[in-house]
Amino acid sequence: MRHVVEIATIVAAIYGGGTALGASSEVQAALDRWEGTGEHQSIGEVLSFAATVRAHSARGDQEVLGRLLGILENSTQAFVSRREALRLSCELADEAAARKVVKIVRSGLETQHAEGPVPDSARALPGEFIRHGARHLMAVMNDHTELLALIKDIYVAGYDVWDVWHDFFHLITECKAPLAARQKALVDMIVARPADQIPLFAVNTLDESVFPALRERVKAERSPEKFHWTAAQVLADLGDAEVITALQEQKRSSGSANPKRARNLEVMIWKVQIQHPSSKLLDFIASTEVLEARPRSWAVQRAAALGIPYQRIRETILEHDRQARTKVERGGMVELKRVGLELGILQGVDLSHVPLDQSPETRP
Repeated sequence: MRHVVEIATIVAAIYGGGTALGASSEVQAALDRWEGTGEHQSIGEVLSFAATVRAHSARGDQEVLGRLLGILENSTQAFVSRREALRLSCELADEAAARKVVKIVRSGLETQHAEGPVPDSARALPGEFIRHGARHLMAVMNDHTELLALIKDIYVAGYDVWDVWHDFFHLITECKAPLAARQKALVDMIVARPADQIPLFAVNTLDESVFPALRERVKAERSPEKFHWTAAQVLADLGDAEVITALQEQKRSSGSANPKRARNLEVMIWKVQIQHPSSKLLDFIASTEVLEARPRSWAVQRAAALGIPYQRIRETILEHDRQARTKVERGGMVELKRVGLELGILQGVDLSHVPLDQSPETRP
């Protein structure tokens, strides 16, 4: 019977639930040294402490989590120390600890805002949370409402770095919050950054319910310097016909003075027009027409988002493959196959002559 109890305790430790197992002597010693070195820790020391704790601690160990959260909250600790404490806290968190992490990160975000200019090290912690922490918390939290709000607020506040840009949108679209809440968070993110780009996979989770809020932003400012390019881009991807007038005005005002901007606006107008009717997307996919900055993979994703039956989209992809002969015409086949497979439109045997791990080539 004693062995049964021990096994049950170990299983509880591994899978969370506030294990009663205390930290081992190795972990205790590592945490003692970690807490005691303050801002004078070397990177090597901190990584060594973290490796020991990671190797010998179970998820949900309340003693270990409590001490890690203490390091995370301690602003006198070196950045690398707080960073590793954040990572480990997220990796080892059960649901209760996950909520504490969310509160600590949010408190730091609000404090930094209130105190004015933020040191680079403090700015980096929210980015670390997005890069290495949030997904761990998603796995143990049943209610993602607070987590969704925090992810959105970190983005809105500008605490991201380029290499976690896509992570924000993956986290928002994949979390278990209701669709309306996720859409509202995305709209807030779009509105907050008038010169950003929003990845298409995130745009495709939106629908016509967001049009009024984004149209308002597009119409609010006409000067190119203040024009809300992010909202305009999203509305163009969604095929909102009402945004065309504003885009045409911007194109006329750009003229020869800014040919790159004029070309971008031309693409945005095209994206709207080709979705009315949506069957034009299929015509484009099946054709061999080559247009700059108008990839067929984008048309496939929009066709799927608009509810066109997958079999019809598949047939148009295969038709394009049959018709396209030159290297230029086949330039987008690799990406087209990748997107088709990811969305479940193409079957494993489709386009077997198009290798995903090589540059596209002319079909023999």
